[in-house]
Amino acid sequence: MLSYSDIEQALGFNEIRRQLLDKCHTPFGKEMAGEDFFMQNADSILPKMHQTAEIKYILEFGGGIPALAHEDIRQEIDRIKTPGTAIEIESLIDIAFIISSVHKLKKIFAKHSDHCPIINDLCEEHAYTFSLSEKINGIIDENGGVRSNASEKLAEIRKEIERQRKKIEKNIYGILKSLKDKGVVEEDINLSIRSGRLVIPLPAAKKRIIKGVVIDESSTGQTAFVEPIEIFELNNSIQDLEHEEKNEIKRILISLTNEIRPLSAEILTNAEFLGIIDFIKGKASLALEQNANIVTYSKQQQFSLVAARHPVLEASLRKQGKYIVPLTLELNPDERIMIISGPNAGGKSVAMKTAGLMQYMFQCGFLIPAGEGSILFTFDKIFCDIGDQQSIENDLSTYSSHLFNMKNFLENAGNESLVLIDEFGSGTEPESGAAIAEAVLNGLNKKSVFGIITTHYFNLKMFASNNDGLVNAAMLFDNALLRPQYILKSGKPGSSFALEIASSIGLPQDILNAAGENIGQGRIEMEKMVQDLENEKVKLEDRRKELSLAEDFVNELIQKYENLNKSILDKRDRIIRKAELEAETKLDEANALIEKTIRDIKESGAEQQKSKKIRKDFDKEKLNIARENYKALEQLPLKKSSKIDEKPIIPSQIGDIVRLENGHDEGEIIEIKGKKAKVLFSHAQLEIALEKLIKIDPKKEKKSSPKAKMIIEEKTLCTTLDLRGKRADEALIELDKYIDQALLLGMHSFSILHGKGQGILRKIIRDQLSDYREILRFEDAPSDAGGEGITVVKIL
Repeated sequence: MLSYSDIEQALGFNEIRRQLLDKCHTPFGKEMAGEDFFMQNADSILPKMHQTAEIKYILEFGGGIPALAHEDIRQEIDRIKTPGTAIEIESLIDIAFIISSVHKLKKIFAKHSDHCPIINDLCEEHAYTFSLSEKINGIIDENGGVRSNASEKLAEIRKEIERQRKKIEKNIYGILKSLKDKGVVEEDINLSIRSGRLVIPLPAAKKRIIKGVVIDESSTGQTAFVEPIEIFELNNSIQDLEHEEKNEIKRILISLTNEIRPLSAEILTNAEFLGIIDFIKGKASLALEQNANIVTYSKQQQFSLVAARHPVLEASLRKQGKYIVPLTLELNPDERIMIISGPNAGGKSVAMKTAGLMQYMFQCGFLIPAGEGSILFTFDKIFCDIGDQQSIENDLSTYSSHLFNMKNFLENAGNESLVLIDEFGSGTEPESGAAIAEAVLNGLNKKSVFGIITTHYFNLKMFASNNDGLVNAAMLFDNALLRPQYILKSGKPGSSFALEIASSIGLPQDILNAAGENIGQGRIEMEKMVQDLENEKVKLEDRRKELSLAEDFVNELIQKYENLNKSILDKRDRIIRKAELEAETKLDEANALIEKTIRDIKESGAEQQKSKKIRKDFDKEKLNIARENYKALEQLPLKKSSKIDEKPIIPSQIGDIVRLENGHDEGEIIEIKGKKAKVLFSHAQLEIALEKLIKIDPKKEKKSSPKAKMIIEEKTLCTTLDLRGKRADEALIELDKYIDQALLLGMHSFSILHGKGQGILRKIIRDQLSDYREILRFEDAPSDAGGEGITVVKIL
């Protein structure tokens, strides 16, 4: 029985594992990347996939994850179990880094807990002592040395060492200057360092001119490096101080080790946690490179791959400037075993390996490089017979190894197993190989296994066509260009196209003719016809999809037009209703004014002066109402429909029936004064400029309603409505008018400038917008274009 490593080698997962190892940088992470990943339980698989997806999100959108690389501290942690042991400074630095990294990771995943709930829960399960990291960093500096302030004694020792060194430097420079003044040494001679001590270079013949110790000599023996006796004594004193310094540092480290020892288990757990995150980060990085995603899990034994890509092959092709052809494949309880046939080098084996690798990656908790809609379920075992598996050690030939695998499959595979067989039946005499392969296939089918099998044997294609549980599939071939298309088509078997491929690589024609006679021309023509029909079917299916998309697009346009037309009609009716209500309001106001005037006249006892004043007030108020009506008519977004060549007739005599140019209330001219006329309407008498009046034919006007004579005003509308500084009631009136015009003009979007302030006007406006069913949505403008001070409105 093949091991997981054999399966990984056969499917190409070993290369994915190698890439994963390269992306892990912690001791625990690397160990995890080398372990067996295969899981049989969906309850174990799905959390692993979601963990990877969560860290993939952080890498893409959450700012990434800091570097986690550190040295293995397990051996050092084990060593310091003995009391009195001092921990190594390098391990201290690693411990501080591990604790600090756990702290940073917990903050990152807490910030993105909505998108990373599983990893965030994992973080919260791990305790750590951040104060220990702070203490270590307070003792060890960035260069790996113990800080002078680690203890008062250490600070004093180092201060004394520095003082002694300055004294040595001062004395030895003084001695050198004296020697230069006496001419014993040249002016350009400088102090040198030998064995870490300051010395004076002297000619070998003059080395006894000063009392001292010869520390070293030049290679020629002509120069002696002498340390003056007084300096020698000072250096010895420094050595004593340095010995004290080392003892104090050791004492400090032992004290710190005593604090670390009780926390050893926690520290190792933190290191292991970093390894887990490092490992998952490695998988997430691979997923980003492979454009891999979470696959949907099925409990109903549904195996469906959409646009799946073998990541190793895709990476290889990309380096060559080529593109991979994605694989779409489906298995289900009714069609469990797929028999793939087709030309050599046409992609049969790649299709089988891709499907097998997708399943293996899924059951190892990886995201898979496949498109949306891919669905997989779990198998308890995966069996492979791929490639040449002959074994000298076990005395197995190529075909014997295949038979050994078939025996293993028949004995151990079941209805929860996936069997992958490449070039089924090959490796021996064709007739016997085909017969044995058919018998094995029948046995596997009876055991209800799932499988993907590639073959060239005709009897296996026929067996798949005539038995339940199996389905044929073909790798398509372009007969015109004589090259494979690498597209898998389920439902029909494929041809090997051996003669066509032999012709394309230049095999002599007489050989090809002889081979064709041996096969039989009728069979060759039949295979060509079947393949041509299959290719034509694929083209027709592609065309059908294009037409379906076009039909959907046209239907969508028609629906949008109908919605817009209905919206315009609704808005027109709203405008008319609104105008009628306003007219009724004005009429009520006018009637109230008339009644009040009559009442005031009666109460005044018809006093002439008071009656004149009442009438004057009445005329003034009547004029105000008329002006308001006139202004309202001017602002209506609709106007009378008329032919381009028609010009309105300006009234010229008393008795003409007229209306305002933007209105539809009729009135009669009762007096003309210059360029103005007094017009008696049903509710008021107004004085209006003749140019603002239109002469009408009362009979003609009655035949068609004013509503039928109104069309959309042909004018442009500013795409920004400025309501800043408006009172709420003013703003809502302007907003309603603007939306009416926008709908009638067919606008798709506009902006409302209301400012930020306390947000009151913004809320009132948005509440009003919510009442319009024609409004698709509204939202704040981008921050660089006004943000909350501007509302962007989208219209259906």
